[in-house]
Amino acid sequence: QGKFDEAIQNYVKAIELTPNNAGLHYNIGTAFQAKNDFEHAEKAYMKALEMDPKNDKAKSALDSLSKQQSAKKLQELSSRALELQNSGNLQESITAYQAALSFNPNDHSLVYNLGTAFQASGDLTNAQAQYQKAIDLDKGNQTYQNALKILKVQLATPLVQSAISKQTSNDLVGAIADYNKALEYSPDDAQTHFNLATAYQGNNQNDQAISSYLKAAQLDPKGQADAFFFLAGIYEEKKIKNSAIDNFQKYIQNAPSGTYVNDAKERITYLKTLKP
Repeated sequence: QGKFDEAIQNYVKAIELTPNNAGLHYNIGTAFQAKNDFEHAEKAYMKALEMDPKNDKAKSALDSLSKQQSAKKLQELSSRALELQNSGNLQESITAYQAALSFNPNDHSLVYNLGTAFQASGDLTNAQAQYQKAIDLDKGNQTYQNALKILKVQLATPLVQSAISKQTSNDLVGAIADYNKALEYSPDDAQTHFNLATAYQGNNQNDQAISSYLKAAQLDPKGQADAFFFLAGIYEEKKIKNSAIDNFQKYIQNAPSGTYVNDAKERITYLKTLKP
């Protein structure tokens, strides 16, 4: 009937009459557990086992109680962590999330939340690790995948800015290194591939420039149409006539009102006059 306190009182009176009755101690444990008094429930189950070491019901009840205690502690810590995070206490929030995860390391939502706390605190490296772990635990979760993608852009941004600064000051080797590091985080960023190609070309690394221009054009043919034009220029310089004409044409197709359209048309006309 859910009258747990009254039940416990009556069980205690019964124990006064039969103090060595393991079953009564077990029953008291179930009543305490039902009212979420885990400490007294555990003592009652232990007393039942002390009197009857083979009492399987008491053993199972202790196992169930342990899981229930862990679940309760997990919920309390999770709620506390979220509360701390929402109030801006990020380091305390991180500690609470980590404590919660000690009860269930494979709780993907908790792992993800820990990642958001790390990201908010500026610790992007640990945030990335947690997002990746959350994805590994729940592979179909688009929210986790999007969070990691956004984070990687955030990680790549200062590297791209550094690369642009170095390229502007003619430190092409440094720029190339930073662009490549940025692409480790955002391998599908067409603009970064284009920028890397210009740095390679400026450093007379034309084969690498071709590869990067091709990647930029493949990822975003219209947005990176200039890649076709510069590719054509490199092919023309290498005296690869057909490839040069083909890329000038692709530039015109993808940027019909682009800056270099007239130049591209002139180069096509000229190249067609050359012998194969």
